[in-house]
Amino acid sequence: MKFVIGLVAGASALCLASSAFAAPPPSIPPGDGAVTNYFFKSDNRAVAVAALTSFMKSVSSTTATGRGICVSRTHATDFFVYAAFPNFEDLLTAQRDNPSADILALWKLQYRAEFKPLMAFKIPSGKTVEHSFRFSVSTKNTDAFVQAASKLNSQLATEIKGASLIVAMPIGGGTNEANVLHVRLIFPDNKSLGMSIDNFFKGSNGATSFKEMWSLSTGMSSTIEDCEQIPIAQK
Repeated sequence: MKFVIGLVAGASALCLASSAFAAPPPSIPPGDGAVTNYFFKSDNRAVAVAALTSFMKSVSSTTATGRGICVSRTHATDFFVYAAFPNFEDLLTAQRDNPSADILALWKLQYRAEFKPLMAFKIPSGKTVEHSFRFSVSTKNTDAFVQAASKLNSQLATEIKGASLIVAMPIGGGTNEANVLHVRLIFPDNKSLGMSIDNFFKGSNGATSFKEMWSLSTGMSSTIEDCEQIPIAQK
């Protein structure tokens, strides 16, 4: 699988979440999908979430496959709004729904970025706990990195029910997202995340795949996000 430089897409950090449709959105195959994220900070979470929810309910998009808010329980003032689309054509066409500059200032916008998935994934449903990584990976190692991540994804799903993995490249985001790949390990709860970390140090199959990913990078940073997903219904 070859990727063209410039088509770059997380969460999390890409933090992807569920849509509020009656049926969950289908799996997104490699090379498809696009996600836009607005990263915010606020000292009043209830007011911020209410304002964001009100805005997102006031606009509609026939092409969005999921919209919502990811509220971080790890960093009390951090959260972001996301919208997932089948492709970048639909994402960029829907940008007329963007919040105004006044609203973004009120919400203390940190930055915005779009993301391109590099492997198939399912948008998770409901609350999740996520271990988010940013890896610096050279272009020549991108394919091998994604292959190792796909292997890790399968191993996680075998070890822990409901665990999954997302790899994406950011498009835009400035210096916040420059020269990195996002990897988000998604778990249904803290217990399963802790079990995965314990298994890593016990030498699980997943540990081998993760170390392979690490060896293909030139640096890594990570955070653990207890992320509450708040899906927003289409108008």
